[in-house]
Amino acid sequence: MIGRRGCITSFVFLTVLVFSLCFIPGMAAETDSSELMAQVFAAAESNLGNIGPENTLIITDLGSPAESYVFLDNFYSEFNGRNLKYTDNLLVVQNARNAPLWFAFFDKASGKCAYIEVTYGDEEKISYQVTENINFNGLFEKPGVHSSLE
Repeated sequence: MIGRRGCITSFVFLTVLVFSLCFIPGMAAETDSSELMAQVFAAAESNLGNIGPENTLIITDLGSPAESYVFLDNFYSEFNGRNLKYTDNLLVVQNARNAPLWFAFFDKASGKCAYIEVTYGDEEKISYQVTENINFNGLFEKPGVHSSLE
């Protein structure tokens, strides 16, 4: 059995431990990432046009790379603000913790895909972006290649 003195000592130790965690780097309050997520969606819209529920598929590894979870709330705020649906417009893939955080916006109507990578931490910014017409339907039009999507 732990005596009264042991309980008080344990309580003081745990209290000091909890308060000291506030001063460890990386344990501070999460930063506001709404500006970066707004930039990601704006970059996609500038390349693809309107991002709406009819023709958009967003593929991302959000939540997998280390510390990328800080963007979840702001990503979903941007996502929901465009009336997108989780079941129709979003595919989240798992990736390595040291992988870059990326987003691929695919416009089904035009066949264009905007790929956007971001860096975060000390400096939050779009680090790479490219837009291409991937002609999804044409990918399987080669002789001898059969699509399981048909």
